[in-house]
Amino acid sequence: MSGISKQKLADIQTKAKEDLLKAMRKTGSLKAACEALDMHPERIYRWRNQDPAFNREIESLHEAIIDQIEDVGIQKALDGDTGMIRFYLQQRRKERYGKTDIVVTHDQTTEIDKVEIGQREPSEVVEEQRNKLIERLKELPNGSAFLEALQQASPN
Repeated sequence: MSGISKQKLADIQTKAKEDLLKAMRKTGSLKAACEALDMHPERIYRWRNQDPAFNREIESLHEAIIDQIEDVGIQKALDGDTGMIRFYLQQRRKERYGKTDIVVTHDQTTEIDKVEIGQREPSEVVEEQRNKLIERLKELPNGSAFLEALQQASPN
């Protein structure tokens, strides 16, 4: 090597790793940190493979970033973001909320049963869902009048 000692090279590499970790803390992304420091990602992968402590630092930062994202998501759910509420419940309470699809339309949230077809004929499933829908409509104000108008307008 042209005049650079191994120790000097190691010091430069240590400083570069520290700078990368600092940039990653600031940007929240390994890719953005590499871009900010004009480092090629391949170098980072090599360092991670060669230096277990450095790799643990990167992984720790990734976990901290994921924790921050989770916190933001939870706050959005608590603030009433129905999409985030749905996502959080489906991920954290799969046994209870994974059986129902939530469809969000404009400002309304409607619950729709998942259809278990199994060995049944599709026409049987459609008829069952139609009957459930009719029952739900009858429970709504003016639901019976709506059904009556719908039946009169239907060619069948």
